[in-house]
Amino acid sequence: MTYQRDLAFALRLRGVAEKDVADIVAEVDAHAQEGIVLEEFFGAPDEYAARFPEGPKRLRDAAWWTKVSAVVAVVWIVAVTVVAALGVDLPVRFGVIALWPALGLMVLGMVVDIVWAHRRPV
Repeated sequence: MTYQRDLAFALRLRGVAEKDVADIVAEVDAHAQEGIVLEEFFGAPDEYAARFPEGPKRLRDAAWWTKVSAVVAVVWIVAVTVVAALGVDLPVRFGVIALWPALGLMVLGMVVDIVWAHRRPV
């Protein structure tokens, strides 16, 4: 992992706008091309990213996997509830197990978002 990629990831986690991320990384690239050791000059990527103001507290566009998985999980929970309300005999142990896929979808969505944000191009 390069310093620039780690910096971009840290900035995105802070909610910094993509244009600002690109500008900051371009500045770091310019210093890197001059032969400067980035870690010594700027500090650790997380520390350098912390110098910039956080973005607005809202769901960012990168979190669409989490949003989609949350909707699918809610639909799953509603479907299980409706099936039980219609009188379909679900054993108690199956009722609890039936909710595991919803939890799995939520976790999967969050993991995909984190990996996606980390692997996005700088």
